[in-house]
Amino acid sequence: MFCVQLNGKCQFRIFSRAAAMFIFAVTRISTILIVLIGNPAGIYAAEVTPDKLEFRRQAVQRMIFDRSQDIRLAGLWPAKIVGLDVMHPPVGLQVNDPRLEIQGGRLRISARKAAAATRWIGGFNPFAAYDVAVNKFNGSGQIGLMFRDTDAENRITVTLVTEEGIYQSIRCVVVKDGREAERQDFALPIALSGNDPICLRVQMLAVGFNLFVERAGRTTLNGRMDFVKHFDLRRKDLMRRFEFCLHTSLKAGSSVEIDGATAALSPGIGQADMRVVTYEDGSPLFKDGRLWILMTVRGRALPHPIQGIYSLNPSVFDIRFEGIILYDRGDGLLRNDLASNIFYDRNHSQ
Repeated sequence: MFCVQLNGKCQFRIFSRAAAMFIFAVTRISTILIVLIGNPAGIYAAEVTPDKLEFRRQAVQRMIFDRSQDIRLAGLWPAKIVGLDVMHPPVGLQVNDPRLEIQGGRLRISARKAAAATRWIGGFNPFAAYDVAVNKFNGSGQIGLMFRDTDAENRITVTLVTEEGIYQSIRCVVVKDGREAERQDFALPIALSGNDPICLRVQMLAVGFNLFVERAGRTTLNGRMDFVKHFDLRRKDLMRRFEFCLHTSLKAGSSVEIDGATAALSPGIGQADMRVVTYEDGSPLFKDGRLWILMTVRGRALPHPIQGIYSLNPSVFDIRFEGIILYDRGDGLLRNDLASNIFYDRNHSQ
């Protein structure tokens, strides 16, 4: 809980008449706006005692990979492609030249005989969420994402494994220096193993990732994997060399249709640990008509949250994800540490 600092008079008034101050309570998966009802004429902090506090729940919102909050980094949107080979060129090894074409606003990949293809989508951010939306899979094979090192034979591949049109599992393969270093398969639950449209999501956290499957608007955690023992993507020199790709491997006579693939900064599966961004004197930072706050972006076990930054207009419930904060200690790594407080020093403009 925080309160607006008042020194004999209001430093700023949130409402012209009604509310004296705002308090925000945050749970891991819910952000609840609570309004403190006070004297309409305005009351001073010194006059407020605990027995006078009155709380009213006003609104609630859950942000679970909320696409309306995404900050897009890159993507493959078939309906907007003009010149597939120019916008999304082939990279790495291509096997038996599968056919790629845009049909009905989707990317269709087909193979008369066993084939594989990898297409560049965009740059890589080790703290982003990556999606591929699969509309239909006929036959058998794999479709998913690849994160590859442009200067060495290092890559991570995450794919949906399909048998006779039925999604079976998620396969993760780590290749280091040209050799397979690790492989894990995560079976899909029966409820997700059909052939309806499905979205595979990889939530990257630099030393590992979470695997999610989304269907009909419902997100399910299906596995997690650590790869830091093979390579550490917190390294600035290494993360800059990686790129984000679409990867498919098809058996003879198979085809797959893709609605799109994206990379974005996301508020994750939950938010917690709210702190207010302040000025050097401890008063809340209020800029451009918005209050700025910190909340952790959740996704894995507790050692791996990310410092997220959010803003809102206190007169309405419009919490907006603004981005993430990473920390550089000068040792070549970018870390997802958490700050006990972040403030803006007006005296030094920083």
